[in-house]
Amino acid sequence: MGFFVRKNYRPARVPKKHVLSDSPSPRGREFKFTRYAIVSWLKRNILVLVLLLVATRTAYIFSLHHRSSSTAIEHPAEAVSVEGSKGVEPLYLNRSTPEAVPRDAGEGKRERRRRPSSSPSSSGSSSSSQRSKRSSPSSPVVGKEGFNVISKVTGKPLPWKWENHDGLWRRVYPQEVLDKYNGGEAARPDITWFERRTVQDRLDFNKFINCTEHRTALPDLEGLNLKSKLEVNNFIVHQGNYERLGKGEGMNRTDRVRNVELLPPDGESVLRSRHWGSCAIVGNSGHLHFTEYMKSINSHDTVIRVNQAPALRYWRRVGSKTTHRVLNRLWTRTYRNSRGMKKGEVLPVEQDLTFIVTRANTQEYELLQDYLAETRPDVKLMYMSSRATSMAQPLLAGYREKLCEAGYGPYLGLNVPSSGYVMIYFLLSLCDAVSVYGFGVSPINDGPQIYPYHYYKGVGMRKVGDPVHSFDSEEMLLKQLGKEDVLKFCMYKSPKDDPSNWSCGCRHPDIEDCRPDPLPEEIKDEEDCTPQDCETREEKQERKSRLRKTQRKRTQEREVRDQERRRRRERERAAASEDKEPV
Repeated sequence: MGFFVRKNYRPARVPKKHVLSDSPSPRGREFKFTRYAIVSWLKRNILVLVLLLVATRTAYIFSLHHRSSSTAIEHPAEAVSVEGSKGVEPLYLNRSTPEAVPRDAGEGKRERRRRPSSSPSSSGSSSSSQRSKRSSPSSPVVGKEGFNVISKVTGKPLPWKWENHDGLWRRVYPQEVLDKYNGGEAARPDITWFERRTVQDRLDFNKFINCTEHRTALPDLEGLNLKSKLEVNNFIVHQGNYERLGKGEGMNRTDRVRNVELLPPDGESVLRSRHWGSCAIVGNSGHLHFTEYMKSINSHDTVIRVNQAPALRYWRRVGSKTTHRVLNRLWTRTYRNSRGMKKGEVLPVEQDLTFIVTRANTQEYELLQDYLAETRPDVKLMYMSSRATSMAQPLLAGYREKLCEAGYGPYLGLNVPSSGYVMIYFLLSLCDAVSVYGFGVSPINDGPQIYPYHYYKGVGMRKVGDPVHSFDSEEMLLKQLGKEDVLKFCMYKSPKDDPSNWSCGCRHPDIEDCRPDPLPEEIKDEEDCTPQDCETREEKQERKSRLRKTQRKRTQEREVRDQERRRRRERERAAASEDKEPV
């Protein structure tokens, strides 16, 4: 196919312009030739490919029909009890078929995060002896992360049990079950996320994975500390506590503070000097596609956004006001290393903004501080202490354990709190009232079941969440905090015209002041912008053209740097070879 060609090789039928003319390098010429060869082959064989596709599809449909018509008599899956190898009586489960979550709305290629099915049964150990046998929950699963293997005889899930092998809990399908429900054929289930040793080493099996089957009401927060015991003065790193936090002279180069003068004198004066008042924190959930919270969010005294989530061109959904942005370690690096640009897009840095950096080391914090001092002196920077971050973890882990005991879960993710959740916990001690928007990954009841993982497109958009965080557990905790009036948890409610989809968290005396303005005819109802931040066709083309020019300029600058680097290395090698020549 021409994937490996000589530098100037060109068959007679390939036009010269497709190989040599404007290709900047041998690699570019090779790529052009390969692309031309592939496209030519596809054009010549398009009919064969179409016929092959139709034949494959027909055979697949026929096989499905044949399989369904030849199914034997269905026998109900029964709970079986077999004596374990170590004297433990395991319990087998009758699991329902996993429920797949559909793809995202408006983005046929995008796939939203899915939740795992309920956890397996009790192993019979002393710590879980009070848990009963499981029935069949209806939680959706995450692709292959579900626990079910479908019987080839009955078409229903096979009963299974947990067994401990060398300290690792794994699913087992006993031979008695296979003989009865699978024709004796061995079941080879894929290893789920919960069965990995790295996961079970970090998550207690009986607390977070082996959840009870009988689901009860959502547990309350009794016995959990809702607010941090840490003093406000130690929420951020400052000149008075940086040595106690392990960032003094005795630390290594990456962890120690190089320039102590960049830190504020103390944390109390910095945090208390600002009147936080009512606070709104805006997450990145795709649920925001169905709400119109602009005026409600703007009515708060303080508006915090998570990472680089844009507000411009999404004002109608997420508001236009921004006072703070909380950055995790990844986006702390990105803002510094990309110098405000990524993939041709300008990263949002609003006027008089304050960045709150979490989890980054001191070197990354100081590099971002230097960059902002040079380019945006109006932007302030705060460095959240690791102690404040760790203080947010016990509430999340404690409530997740309660959820598992009540039949909710198991949920994907470790007990590492996300930056958004850490900021919410941080605000409970500073603000008069806290409203939470855009946090949630669960399907919408009686509403649109298909939606993207993030409400925005472009830089930083993801299809699924990072499994290091348990976003399902955080959502359930925030729901309960909202029920107990600790904060206001705002999430889409069906039907679409429910008043809470635009009035939730409104701080105006008259709630009608938060009602969205009617849209002009040229703006469609499904669009996310307002007349003030919507782009015309000409503006959109101009922006794309400007971004292409910027990308081209940066590519040229990078090529110039690479060429200069190569010349310098050649000069160094030449100088080294001259020094080695005998006199």
